[in-house]
Amino acid sequence: MRRVAKGFAGPGLVVAGLNHFLMPKTYEAIMPDYLPAHRELV
Repeated sequence: MRRVAKGFAGPGLVVAGLNHFLMPKTYEAIMPDYLPAHRELV
């Protein structure tokens, strides 16, 4: 079961990481207001 979970988690995390570059506005929208420079932090 752990091997299967890792098999799904690994690619899922890679896709999430790539989405930071492909769709930055989505991630900027969920940034808290108290953090400065949303674009740079995403």
